[in-house]
Order: sequence, then C-alpha cells, then structure tokens
Amino acid sequence: MDQYLSESVGVNSLGDLNHLYHKLLDKVRSVETKAEQKAQLEQELSEARDTLSVRFLMPIVMALKFTLYAGIPFIVVFFILAACIKNADGVRYFTVYDHWYGSAPSLHWLSDLLLKFGDTCGVVGKILAIVIGVIVFFLIPAIVVLLPLSLIGAIIITVHACNQARTTVEHVPGKVENLGNEIDDIIDEIAPGMSFVPPDYRYSDALEFICRAFDNHKADSLKEALLQYDDYAHKCRLELGQQEMIGRLNTAIDMIQEQNDKLDSIHSEVRSVNSKVNWLMWL
Repeated sequence: MDQYLSESVGVNSLGDLNHLYHKLLDKVRSVETKAEQKAQLEQELSEARDTLSVRFLMPIVMALKFTLYAGIPFIVVFFILAACIKNADGVRYFTVYDHWYGSAPSLHWLSDLLLKFGDTCGVVGKILAIVIGVIVFFLIPAIVVLLPLSLIGAIIITVHACNQARTTVEHVPGKVENLGNEIDDIIDEIAPGMSFVPPDYRYSDALEFICRAFDNHKADSLKEALLQYDDYAHKCRLELGQQEMIGRLNTAIDMIQEQNDKLDSIHSEVRSVNSKVNWLMWL
C-alpha cells in the first residue's frame, strides 16, 4: 500500500497535483485491469452455467445444426461414391440403395401416403408427390447416416464442454470474489487522492494525458489540461470511427461509477478538499 495515498493527501500547488496524479495512475490502471479480468471471468462463468443448463438439449441441437449445414455436401459425396463404387457382386451401390429404398418396410407408409396424395389431388398432387419422393430419396442418407454420426459427435463434445463448465463453476466464483476484494482495497486506498480528480476523468487514459500535459508544460492549470484532453478525446472518436474509443470509455465510465460510489462513503474528506479543488482548477 502506498503510504502517500493511504494518508491524508495534501495538495497546495500544481506540482503537488501532478505528483498526486502520477501516484494515482498505476493504481487506477491496476483497478481497470482487474475490472476487465473480473468481467471476463464473470462472462466465462455465465457461459458455463448456460452450458450446464442446456446439457440435455445441447447434443440434439448440435447434431441437427451440423446435419443441416453438412447435409448437402454429404449427400453429393454419398451419391457420387455410390454411383462409382461396386460391391462384391459387381452391382453399384446406387442400385443397392435404390433397391433398399423401394423395398424397405419402414418406408412403405411414406410411399402409400404419397400415392394417396397424388390420387386425391389430381395432376398437381401427382407432381408434388413425385417431387417429395425424390427429395426424400436423396435425404434418407443424411438422416440415416449423417444425423446419427453427428449425434454421437455432439454427445462427446457436450460431455467435454460440461466437464469444463463444471470446473469453471467450481473455481471461477472464488477468483471473481478475490478480484472484487482487490479492486475494493485499491479504491479504498486511493479514495482520498481521487477526490482531487474531477469525477468524469477518473480513469487511466485521462490521468495519463493530464500528467503528460503537466510534465511537458503544455498546460498551466488543471482546467486547461482537461480542455486539452476533451479535444483529444473528440478527435480520437472522429479518427477511430468511435468504436474502439467508445469501448474504452464505456469501461472507464463503469469504473468511474464504481469509484464514485466508493467516494460517496467518504463525504467528510471530499468536503475538506472542495475548496482546494476549486482553487486548483484556476491555477
């Protein structure tokens, strides 16, 4: 713990303020890094719990999705091979499959249904029955072969994913709690010093910019440094299409809110330095 930050902070000049900001910078970076790690672990924990909650449905969904995505390539390859390869009797496997399709007892109900549909609906019905029959003829290999293989693979993947998810659920909550405690400890440590930082600038990017402005004599007051940072942030948003900057600023805003919540518990210290902050803004 930094003794300077843990004790009552005294700021009587712009140099003192610059020194304080340099002291705070590494601590604030540490809080932001730990907050990102905590958020990542919480995301992993949420995903792990979601995985366990759908573990019985997951293999079926995965198998159906894979069959849908790989079905057409599989069917094409299947019938190409069936048309080219012969069995021991010299009969092409396409002929074997065609014979099986026409004589399979499990498909008789479908043939009867299509015939009745065609007889009932006239010419249009017969055409539709033929189209449906052809589609089914080509889909059967994917249903009979690809779907069961996909289901077996999906079960294996699900078992592995659930094992990892159980490990995550078992160990990650403790890590999240530890990171939360470390963040709280750092915020408690730097709270007196952070009282000298305007609320909207309590994150590392702003502090680093202000420190550089002071170090390089580009700003003669805190207000001037803040205005320069506002201009810099605006240009970054324009040049980077806002995406990267918005992400970083959103993280910073979350940290600002968390730090401000902590600072609310030390009203007496904030009141004691309000007059100094106002004075320093116009140095």
